Amino acid sequence: MKSAAFRISLILLVLLDIVFALQSIRATRERLGTPSSSSSLRFGTISSIDDASDILEEWDERYNGSDKTMTETLLTGKDFGCDKMNELYRSLPDAIRYLNAVASDQRSKASSASSAGGRCVLGICASSADEGIAALTKWVSELNLPRGLLFGMDEDGAPKPLNGGVYLKYNTAVARARPVRGEGKNRKNWNPGDVLASSYGGKFRGVYFQVELSDKTFRQYMVPANVF
Repeated sequence: MKSAAFRISLILLVLLDIVFALQSIRATRERLGTPSSSSSLRFGTISSIDDASDILEEWDERYNGSDKTMTETLLTGKDFGCDKMNELYRSLPDAIRYLNAVASDQRSKASSASSAGGRCVLGICASSADEGIAALTKWVSELNLPRGLLFGMDEDGAPKPLNGGVYLKYNTAVARARPVRGEGKNRKNWNPGDVLASSYGGKFRGVYFQVELSDKTFRQYMVPANVF
């Protein structure tokens, strides 16, 4: 009798250990923004790809139609003077996190680094190299993105500063060629997380946030660099 009770108690303890282990894994995934499945993912009030896309699309449309005052407000982070714009601005971080988490999940299941599903691209437009690198560092850290090498600010290992506006092109998974440090114009494949810096003369300041999911829908949005 005691032996049977002991075995039952032991089985219950093992089951509890399994439950606690699963809860720990789930908590870690949520903290890192890597869901066990897209259907179980939630950031704030956002719980679907459509929710996140709708917020970013509406923001993008309103921003594209904005005037200089709106652009200055984006840079300073002040109140927009419009309840809808303020609401959208507050929702941007979670919308970006959601789509990035879905992309990350798809990327982790992809058969190769060049697979279209799960690719995340950042096009950072900044007034200076320091400002651009600061924004890049913040986004990569916030979204837990792969870290690679920065190209375009040196030549054969010697620093080549970029003066004025700068454009940083970040990519989580690419199959095109990149220059090799110290080897002139010889090229090889880019690695996930590599960044290419170049001079930029445009007026936009912010980030072109693009995600390529398995549904093959084109998603690219103009968002402020300081949303996080």
